[in-house]
Amino acid sequence: MKKIILSILLVSSLLTANDTASIEKQVADVKAQIEALNMKLHGLEAQLPEELAQKIVEEEQAKTEEIKVAKKEEIKKDPTFKTHIEAGYTSNAGNTDTKTSNLLAQVRKDWDKHVIIFDVDAQWGKEDDEENKNKYTTEFNYYYKLTDRLALDYLVGYKEDKFSGFDSQFYTGPGLAYNLIKTEKHVLWTKGNILYARDDIKEGRKKEYAAYKAKIKYDWQMLENVKFAHETSYRSEIDYVENFFLYTKSGLSTKITDILSAGISYQIDYVNDPEDDKSSTDKTFLFSLAVDY
Repeated sequence: MKKIILSILLVSSLLTANDTASIEKQVADVKAQIEALNMKLHGLEAQLPEELAQKIVEEEQAKTEEIKVAKKEEIKKDPTFKTHIEAGYTSNAGNTDTKTSNLLAQVRKDWDKHVIIFDVDAQWGKEDDEENKNKYTTEFNYYYKLTDRLALDYLVGYKEDKFSGFDSQFYTGPGLAYNLIKTEKHVLWTKGNILYARDDIKEGRKKEYAAYKAKIKYDWQMLENVKFAHETSYRSEIDYVENFFLYTKSGLSTKITDILSAGISYQIDYVNDPEDDKSSTDKTFLFSLAVDY
């Protein structure tokens, strides 16, 4: 009987020991699984912000590209016009009675790689009720941009100056334009054209010839609301170099409002071979109000 009881106790002890070892092993396995899950969670937490950031960046890039495409389409459908108008008037009374006025205007339109610019420069004057100045110049330029700095150009120009000895002057031809300097404060721009030219001279005489024109323009944003501008153009007959025309203009302008500004400028219009013993040089000092829109 004692042997049977001892045997039962021994078997029970062995079973209990096996169950304890099994449970401890199961507990250890569960702990290992929990630790592995924790490590995965930490890894996911580290990766989640990077993935979200990358996703946000990709979404923003896609939106930016859509805006660029939409903007290009908008420009194609509705090209932008830019208009600049300067006007001035001076009146003196006393020993002499003089009146002078001037108008300078530019209309510009950009779309894709195309640019068209139309310029008008007109001046009138009287002294003691007698006209002493009556001239205007118009130029039309078409540019096709090859790069951000280089463009093909086609020029059409027409000039009348009642007191220069010429009834009219017409010139047209292709050329190239190039931005030598292009920064926020400084812009230096130049171009050259090969031209067909025709001068209608007094008494019905006409002269046709091959010519060329070179032009350089410099803008300097001196202060936030103060700008200096200078331009020089030189047009000459190819076969007879003494027949040339030089024009320069220098000026300062200051912003009054977003669209209104005031400025002073000095112009020299020089004809090297004038007709009818006319003066070679015409100088003009101007004070103008300008509107940009």
